[in-house]
Amino acid sequence: MSQSIASLYTKVKSFNDLIEEKGNGLVQQCISTPHFLCLQTRFKGKTLYLYFGRGAQYQGFDYTFEKPPSFLRIQDRFLQYSRKNWRGMQIHKIEAYEKDRIATIKGRIGPNPLKVWFFWRGRDLFFSHCEDRAGQAYFFKSWIGKCKLVGQSLDELSVEDVFADLDVGNIPSTGKRSGDLSVEAYLKQYSLMERSGTDRNNKSNERRNRTIDKIRNDLKKLDALDYLQKQTEKDLTDVKSIGEGRFSVNFKGYEGHYKKREFLFDKIKGWRKSQSFLKKRLESLTQEDKRGESIKGQKPELGKVIQPIWTERKELQKIEKKANFIELQYRGLKVYLGRSALENDYIRKNIAKKEDLWLHLDGYKSGHLFIKNLGKSLDICDYVILGSALVELNGIKIQDIPIIYTLVKNLKGVKGTPGMVNYKKEKHIVVHFDQNWRQKLTSIEVNEDG
Repeated sequence: MSQSIASLYTKVKSFNDLIEEKGNGLVQQCISTPHFLCLQTRFKGKTLYLYFGRGAQYQGFDYTFEKPPSFLRIQDRFLQYSRKNWRGMQIHKIEAYEKDRIATIKGRIGPNPLKVWFFWRGRDLFFSHCEDRAGQAYFFKSWIGKCKLVGQSLDELSVEDVFADLDVGNIPSTGKRSGDLSVEAYLKQYSLMERSGTDRNNKSNERRNRTIDKIRNDLKKLDALDYLQKQTEKDLTDVKSIGEGRFSVNFKGYEGHYKKREFLFDKIKGWRKSQSFLKKRLESLTQEDKRGESIKGQKPELGKVIQPIWTERKELQKIEKKANFIELQYRGLKVYLGRSALENDYIRKNIAKKEDLWLHLDGYKSGHLFIKNLGKSLDICDYVILGSALVELNGIKIQDIPIIYTLVKNLKGVKGTPGMVNYKKEKHIVVHFDQNWRQKLTSIEVNEDG
């Protein structure tokens, strides 16, 4: 499944044609399997899943309508990095480099321009990421770490600049790889293995059988289309409606035989599409049953998680187990703000309850803000005050404040990464900084808890 340069170029071109048709895509979620990083991306009218190989025999870019099944998903620092830096990204374009296997994502997060590079060399993946945050560039190379831009803007950064120390583009003409990448084949292979030989397979079979029964029932109802088709051969001049139940057609607003017949044809045509889709779906489910039986008893072996080339982080210094956090009073509510990983974890684990509210700056490194005993909904003015307190007490100077918030019960800490959380059911809002926010808080105090 190692993709050639030509195949990568073709796949990228196909994806860009879709962007031209549907407009920019929004990365809603980042998911990972042991072999691919997947960006769940929403376009107008559809959701696509963009797959980037993590290395070894899984190299290149592909996209599909299929989401990675739950049993294939993993958690690791590559996924956490992508969620932290690329979730919420608007994808404007993907470019393929003509001299090597490199895919470049061009987009932005909020107001900040962003570029992400994936470089498959040999059996390894190298990735890089550069974001212009309010005029200051955040530049990261997986094989080096965080680094500085010298005399260059984000727009000026080329593939050669990013991968200059990796001898990019130096592939002999006789050594170009041939091959393609098929994520659909990959997902089908593991899905079939997972569906057989386990207790989970039995549940899956039950669900599939219920789906098959439902489809067959729907197809039986669609037999009514044959009756409607025959009515198009009759005189419809004085007919007000035809058919019954779900497949009844009302001719209100249509006069004359030909207009009514044309309207009836359009209705039948739409239902025929549904009928064709259901027949294909039924055939696919039936074939899955047969294929599942042929590999019954096998268990999916995912193998070793493939890691991109990534410099090892320095050993974290031991932190004194003492939490110093800020406590605020606002409209009768207790508000807690952590300004470090230790403080954030302490508040979440020891003070916050499931129904309390959690706020964070979307796209910025900031402390976590918790609102206790909410009991009532907040309005836009409340988010202005709390957001202003959050940015200033963290030393961040911005006027438009992107806030992400959810209930504490929707948070889950990331093992081995202090202060980091995964979240779900989140909501987003942007408010304007209020320099008079301090006047609207009744008290501010620093709490120390050993």
